[in-house]
Amino acid sequence: AVAIRPADVVRARTQSVLTAAGFYEAVTFSFTVEDVARAFVPPGAGETLHVSPAAGEYGSRLRQSLIPSLLLSRRENER
Repeated sequence: AVAIRPADVVRARTQSVLTAAGFYEAVTFSFTVEDVARAFVPPGAGETLHVSPAAGEYGSRLRQSLIPSLLLSRRENER
């Protein structure tokens, strides 16, 4: 038998409570285009990390904020 860890029970319960309250999981890319990366820089953050080659249409900058990816996801879901 597989032992169930207390952390797994807590995670499952937390997920159930948040889902029941209307929260959902969002899976987004960690990369964004340069203009968007500059627009959403948290206070005190340094330069964004640049990767080469770019991650296709998702850009070459590692995002420092979740906001751009969530906005893009929402826009795509509203289509």
